[in-house]
Amino acid sequence: MITVSCPKINSFFEDEYYNDYSPMKRDENGTSEFQQRVYQLCDEFNDEVDVRCLTCPDCGHADAVVHGYYERYLRTALGLVKIKVMRIKCRHCGKTHAVVPLFVVPYSWIMLKHQIMIACGRGREAIDELPSLSESDVWRLKDKFKRFWKQKILSGSIPLDPDGCADTSAGCLSMYGQQFMQIRVFWKYKIKLSNTLRQF
Repeated sequence: MITVSCPKINSFFEDEYYNDYSPMKRDENGTSEFQQRVYQLCDEFNDEVDVRCLTCPDCGHADAVVHGYYERYLRTALGLVKIKVMRIKCRHCGKTHAVVPLFVVPYSWIMLKHQIMIACGRGREAIDELPSLSESDVWRLKDKFKRFWKQKILSGSIPLDPDGCADTSAGCLSMYGQQFMQIRVFWKYKIKLSNTLRQF
């Protein structure tokens, strides 16, 4: 998935759009005024994106063509809304990728703005702004953040030892737990053995 910044559609979802649109106003097909505006913005976004300049995350080449479109849902203060997502195909490696605005989080109905609020401990504020968000949603997002991002954040604080791997390995083993449990035991045993041998 490739995220692209587009000020117009980003500002629409970041601002209090729900003050300007009503989910009750619908056309003859039953589509709300709000949904119509979102479709319009998605079309403008997809038209503005120059797919030939997008770098393929798999092979690193910038040589893609439009491969199709699909719809996905987002949670908003006015309820669920559909956005139109463009899919591109790299002509070099053949892989396909979705191109989404910056506020869309891959594989999630909850927008980036509200996920950041939850990660920063402002879950209640996110619920107040997004009524469809539940306490269990907030708990799941917090847990996901801890499981998937805490390890990456910790890894950034481990110093790299240019003269060897001893300090780096020790830093990894002291910060990471379950997945390195067997190595950790071996490491402690090795240090203990080395200290014992030094006494002779």
